[in-house]
Amino acid sequence: MKMYLNNLSEIEDLLKDSDIVNSGMFRPVTGVASIAKATQNDLAFVDKTVKNKSKCIADTKAGTVICDVKPDSGSNYVSKCLILTPEPKLLFVKIYHRMNPESHVSFCHPTANIHPEAKIHPGTFIGAYTCIGKCEIGEGTVIQGNCHIYDHVHIGKRVKIDAGCIIGAPGFGFVRDENGIPLRFPQIGGVIIEDDVELGANDCIDSGSLDPTIIGRGVKMDNLVHIAHNVTIGEYSYIIAGAMIAGSSIIGAYSWIAPSAAINNKIRVGDHTLVGIGAVVQNDVPDGETWAGYPACPFKEFARKQIKINQL
Repeated sequence: MKMYLNNLSEIEDLLKDSDIVNSGMFRPVTGVASIAKATQNDLAFVDKTVKNKSKCIADTKAGTVICDVKPDSGSNYVSKCLILTPEPKLLFVKIYHRMNPESHVSFCHPTANIHPEAKIHPGTFIGAYTCIGKCEIGEGTVIQGNCHIYDHVHIGKRVKIDAGCIIGAPGFGFVRDENGIPLRFPQIGGVIIEDDVELGANDCIDSGSLDPTIIGRGVKMDNLVHIAHNVTIGEYSYIIAGAMIAGSSIIGAYSWIAPSAAINNKIRVGDHTLVGIGAVVQNDVPDGETWAGYPACPFKEFARKQIKINQL
């Protein structure tokens, strides 16, 4: 990916908490790459979790490297400009976005099918064969091809919806009559997707029954996620591939729901929580805790159970 940085003074505000080593060796940056594949004019970083950072820096061909510690004095890094910061990956991302500001094209593909009463800001992107019902869509939102947005959906600003998403389909709610025949409970609450949300390919978000399903500001979803009716997801949470969240559950803010996790209906997962890969959550998860397993439990309890199983 190309980027252009002619001088470190162009990003001086981003470097205010960083130390520069060998600043005289800085050469214009024209691209970004991994530390192993970088060339002289690339910007690269060494993640703080890497063990042998000095060797990585010595071996790389990158001219400018972001890292969290100065390498050993014996390392071959004198020809490289080093940017020392406590969070190398974060600084790398900030510099990348500064040098590559996101561009947005307003466009509606001629094959899109849009309800005549839909309220769509003119500054949106709508891809091929997408169907949009009687809903509202905010400025700067991008909806890729083959999506279906039902009636009663409100989408905020700068939302990114990848291909194949279905938003606002009826939730799975039925009541059996006296003969045991299922009658559908009204699914008319719609969906509210707040600003800066990103939805992965083939995500499904069901309409609420009487009240809306709510996806909070800045939530990021991976591909193939299912959100059932009346779920509320708190702001800036991550919902990773294959996760399934059952009806009327609440996911707190800044939480992480790992791949293939399943949250039972009417469960509250607190703020700043982590639910592990494949976990099945059947009880409320308190704020700030990490749960794992089937059935899910606090991680220390899960680890003790695993140790006992391994000893059998």
